[in-house]
Amino acid sequence: MDYQASATSLIDPQSRLLDYVPYGEEGLLVHEIDPNQATLLFARRFDGTLLPD
Repeated sequence: MDYQASATSLIDPQSRLLDYVPYGEEGLLVHEIDPNQATLLFARRFDGTLLPD
């Protein structure tokens, strides 16, 4: 897979680590979440212009 020289992490709205796939390891991250805890706090900070083409 492309770009697997990185870690994937799932962080909750209180900034706690819920789960992760270690650096350089291929894997599928599956974790139960509570959508009621979701806010737009981080979504509003997203800047798509920073993504590579």
